[in-house]
Amino acid sequence: MRENKKMAKNLMYVFGAMFIILGVLGFVYNPLLGLFTTNYAHNLVHVVSGILSFVFASRGESAPRSFALILGVIYLLLTVFGFMQGSGNLFGIVAINGADNFLHLLFAVLFLGVGLTKPSNAMSPASASYR
Repeated sequence: MRENKKMAKNLMYVFGAMFIILGVLGFVYNPLLGLFTTNYAHNLVHVVSGILSFVFASRGESAPRSFALILGVIYLLLTVFGFMQGSGNLFGIVAINGADNFLHLLFAVLFLGVGLTKPSNAMSPASASYR
């Protein structure tokens, strides 16, 4: 059961590392062969998201889930605004295209899933009676 309590923390560390690596690589070249549109602001958002993921993952057991929930809502909003706009610069700042919109939708679902998943550390009444 202890592993379930650490799931959100571990996932946020993985997402954090992924965002930092992709953000830094995006400053040098587009690591995904031009499939996704990025610019410096987009890459900076990835690096900051990765750093914040590490910070919240290191803060207890509820902080990673709370931050994942916040990121999930943010990515869901980015998805909606992105699909409404299409391609170009979202809010005149962050470069996006159709592939980004679908990736943001995937991230929204993943982060909301992590954020809404509760750790199974509480015993059910039935299992408590057997102790």
